Amino acid sequence: MRYQAKCQLSINAAMVLAATLAASPTLRAQEQLGSALEEVLVTARKKTENLQSTPVAITAFTSEALALRQISVVADIGKFTPNMTFDSAANISGSSSAVTMFIRGVGQTDFNLTIDPGVGLYVDGVYVSRSIGGLLDVVDLENIQVLRGPQGALFGKNTIGGAVLLTSKRPSDEFEGSIDVTGGTDSRADFRGILNVPVTDSFKLRGSLASLNRDGFQKRLADGGKQGGQDSSSARVAALFEVSEDLDIQLSFDGNRRREDNIPTSLLRVNNDPNTALGGTFGVFHNAVLTGGTCIPPNSPPADPQCYSDQWITNDEDKTWATTKNKSDLDLWGMTLDVDWDLGFGVFQSISAYRDLDSSFRLDSDGSPLSIATTNNKYTQDQFSQELQLSGDAMGGRMGWIAGLYYLHEEGTDVNTVVFAPATFRSGGSVKNDSYAAYAQFGYDITEKLALTVGGRYTDETKRFKPDQVVEEDRTGGAFPPGTLLLPPDEVKTTAGEFTPSVTLDYQFDDDLFGYLKYSEGFKGGGFTQRIFPPREEVPDFEPEYVDAYEVGLKSELFGNRLRFNVAAFYNDYSDLQIIVQDGLQPIVRNAGKATIWGYELEFEAEPMERLSLNGGLGYLNAEYDELNEGANIPVSNDLPNAPEYTANIGATIILYQASFGEFSFRSDWAYKDDHYKDAINTEDLKQKSYDIVNLSLILNSANGSWTASGGVTNATDERYLLAGYADIDTPGAGVGAVTGTYSRGREYFAEFKYRF
Repeated sequence: MRYQAKCQLSINAAMVLAATLAASPTLRAQEQLGSALEEVLVTARKKTENLQSTPVAITAFTSEALALRQISVVADIGKFTPNMTFDSAANISGSSSAVTMFIRGVGQTDFNLTIDPGVGLYVDGVYVSRSIGGLLDVVDLENIQVLRGPQGALFGKNTIGGAVLLTSKRPSDEFEGSIDVTGGTDSRADFRGILNVPVTDSFKLRGSLASLNRDGFQKRLADGGKQGGQDSSSARVAALFEVSEDLDIQLSFDGNRRREDNIPTSLLRVNNDPNTALGGTFGVFHNAVLTGGTCIPPNSPPADPQCYSDQWITNDEDKTWATTKNKSDLDLWGMTLDVDWDLGFGVFQSISAYRDLDSSFRLDSDGSPLSIATTNNKYTQDQFSQELQLSGDAMGGRMGWIAGLYYLHEEGTDVNTVVFAPATFRSGGSVKNDSYAAYAQFGYDITEKLALTVGGRYTDETKRFKPDQVVEEDRTGGAFPPGTLLLPPDEVKTTAGEFTPSVTLDYQFDDDLFGYLKYSEGFKGGGFTQRIFPPREEVPDFEPEYVDAYEVGLKSELFGNRLRFNVAAFYNDYSDLQIIVQDGLQPIVRNAGKATIWGYELEFEAEPMERLSLNGGLGYLNAEYDELNEGANIPVSNDLPNAPEYTANIGATIILYQASFGEFSFRSDWAYKDDHYKDAINTEDLKQKSYDIVNLSLILNSANGSWTASGGVTNATDERYLLAGYADIDTPGAGVGAVTGTYSRGREYFAEFKYRF
């Protein structure tokens, strides 16, 4: 009942606000009314449009909104977006730079090279292929846009849940810059610097630097170290050449260097009883063989340090017995060439991009100081993409059109050293992927108010995987001799050719009310399972998954544009789901069935009074499996992972005091997420209960806008919630026999000063 009451509060707040504006004679007095809301521009259809006349369900964060909400990394937007789960960790990964994204119950929890994400991440129009390296710092952005629902027609594969677009600020005509310094809990020391230089009237430069640092919060009891720390440095430089009035060329470089700790890993449960068929194979082997059998119940003492048991469970998110080298390194850089040329009959755009990633990270999968299961990944990836696009108008402006070609080439390796109690082996391999696409979309104004938009995209992709998996050391006495291949070393490939259409009918009822009906399709590419033990004769593969989506939406601006209220309802047919299930000792990806997902989202923004600004959102999600085949190994009654029934947020900014030197304001944000599971198996230990996040801050802005000083607290209620987790337990032939989880940071205080020039 608690979540229903809280989510109802979001609806009630908007309704009360509207009624107040309409009914109160005092508030209708112009001198007490808030100013009109600023226009929000978005690029959800690969052209610049007003948010309120774009037939897509979008949550847009301007640079000002990002700063108000204390968003420092991209994953933080998940707290303030209806029906979105955006976690700064991935299951079975020790990387501190990995992300997990779900929108409307669709996404992917794995980070492997051979598995694609279900929500597309784009930086300045460039698709970012991998979830490793996806935890981007928020520096000098124009906006972030979250597009909910399949975006297959214009953005292509791997956007079946939606897409997240990050747009950087372009070089401008003004000499300007800023310096931003933040300090806080856990020795937080953040620095951001921005400089824009118009070298000439036609040549402009813009650069940014950022250094984000804080200590880890989880103490390693075995060696006194800490996990969960941050040490990230990033930079970006953009050069804009305005060759003529019709031709712009922008060349940009960006880089990110991280030298961080392992993600914080907590041991939640252990089952290594050899008297049950569900005891973990590796833990039982350690207890029964490597210790000479002294750890077999009932012989073992309750706290014998050589035994793998629940003695290593700390029941404290800030303490762990996990060991291995404390390391999560990342080097990421990219280059983008963007050409915009107005040809008169249309606008031509070319986006050429190269990105290179080199990462190394470790994970203690058993959460103890014993050597039961640890992994060490050396993960590299590079990609080249080229997009050519032509857009324009026809028929006296009644028809708008866009067409494009796209190519992506990706290569990568994941050399994964795995140390299990019975054996040490090299896992992983290399990938080489190619994707070609052609797309087009046409919009026609049937009348002055009614418009029809039809689009589609054809994608042809080939994925190749060459396993590099061999036993290096055997501790079983001969069951897995060194040199034993876990998979044949031959390259395997999978291909797909898919057409993803979209049809939209929209109607402009009047200047303040816009509605639309939409049908769209999306698909996520197939791939391979690379985690294999014991040996197999063939590489397990899986096919693409698909979503057919139906959506209706209304967007409104009321009371002199002082209230913006948008609503969208959707129904998704989700088929050939790629589900990660435990198959003996390894997690296997299988196309396991169908699901139906439906729900709605409400969002509002308001300036009801001169010194008060409000915003909020509510998401409802009903996600259920319709059928599952035997390969799923889970019942059809299970919940889909990362699909909370309710999500909600409310924010307010109140100007408390105004004087000649500036104004003093208070900002509060509340975000709510309903209970949900972090895995498809629905492991009870990985069921995150509903929780609230509260952020509070006081802000002092100078009268001339040259500086801002602020301080406050994030996660004021000290909620500790799961970001990711892995259960290798309670199945016949389970490996470790344990459940581990990664938790969020707790309450943190901060103080910030920003100077602009």
